[in-house]
Amino acid sequence: MTISAWFVRFRLTGWLIRFNILWFIGSLCGCAPEVSGPETFSTVGVVTLDGSPVGNADITFHPSSGESEIGGGYAITDEDGSYRATIFVDGGKSTKPGLPAGDYDVDVVKLEQVAGDASLSKPPRNILPARYGFTKSSELKVTVSAEGENQFDFHLSQ
Repeated sequence: MTISAWFVRFRLTGWLIRFNILWFIGSLCGCAPEVSGPETFSTVGVVTLDGSPVGNADITFHPSSGESEIGGGYAITDEDGSYRATIFVDGGKSTKPGLPAGDYDVDVVKLEQVAGDASLSKPPRNILPARYGFTKSSELKVTVSAEGENQFDFHLSQ
């Protein structure tokens, strides 16, 4: 290989490396396609039962009006009881953080498996008081606002 051929090859390889680095940095800067769906607003909070955090609980947000372009929102609590609500968009193919502004009825359940393997005869059971597992009896309601903070803590009791 002559010096001039080596020089051209080195310059071409250097250009490709620089291009790939710039492309990678651009992808990290949020140049990805935006998720479709309604405008959402950050919705966070904490779930406690008699003052103790409830980890791994399922929270469902049902639009109070019953009419919505989404089916509602959901969240799963962390071990410290904290949650961040999310909605499904694109026909359930992807998720989007937050909830659209509006009124919601809320239910909260925490399922645990009874001793042994799960089966039809041994389904998981809700270890929280049953009234919180149904929107009609939970009486948990929130209003997500387009302005301000949307922090909703649910202090459940036996």
